[in-house]
Amino acid sequence: NSDVDDGCKPIDNRSCNYVKDFDATIISPYFNEKFSIGAGAIITNCEDLYKWYTCLRDQKLLSEKVYARFFSVNQSNYCYGLEHHHIYGTDKYSHGGDHLGISTYMQSFFEEDICIVILSNNEAINQYRLGNGISDILHQVEVAAPTKHKELPIDESQLQKYCGTYLKDKIVIEFLNG
Repeated sequence: NSDVDDGCKPIDNRSCNYVKDFDATIISPYFNEKFSIGAGAIITNCEDLYKWYTCLRDQKLLSEKVYARFFSVNQSNYCYGLEHHHIYGTDKYSHGGDHLGISTYMQSFFEEDICIVILSNNEAINQYRLGNGISDILHQVEVAAPTKHKELPIDESQLQKYCGTYLKDKIVIEFLNG
C-alpha cells in the first residue's frame, strides 16, 4: 500500500490533504512532491506502518549488525529515522511530521508491543500531543482534557502596533474593517 507520489500517476485509495484557510477548511493547493522524498512524497497507510513496526520489533529481516547500527542513539536522542526516549520505565521510539495538509506521528514501545500510528489528512491537529496523550493513557498517566482558551479582547490601538511588513511581498499584517 506504500508508494512514492511523484504527482504523475493516479494512486488508488489516496486521500486528499486539507488545510485551514482562515475559518474554512480547503483542499491543500497542489504541490509537486517529486523532489520531496521523506517530506511528503512517500505515502502509506496504517497497515504498512504496522508491518514496519513489526520489522523493527522482531528484528528478523536484517542482520543483527544492521539493527544494532539502526538503533544506536546519538547525543540528540536520534537514531536512524527515529527519536529515542526512555519514558514510563521503557524505551520509546518515535517520529512524526507534517507537510501541506498531512500530519503524522508514530510511537513504538517494542518491549511492551505497543504501536501508536496517527495519520491525518488535515494539518489542523497536534499529532504529537495526541500521540503523547494516548501513550500516557496506556501507561496509566493522568491526562488533562483539552481546554479551549478564552478569547482575550484587544483594542484597535494595540492591534495597530503589529501592523507592518515583516517579509516583503510575503508577510504583511494590516488592520482592516475592525
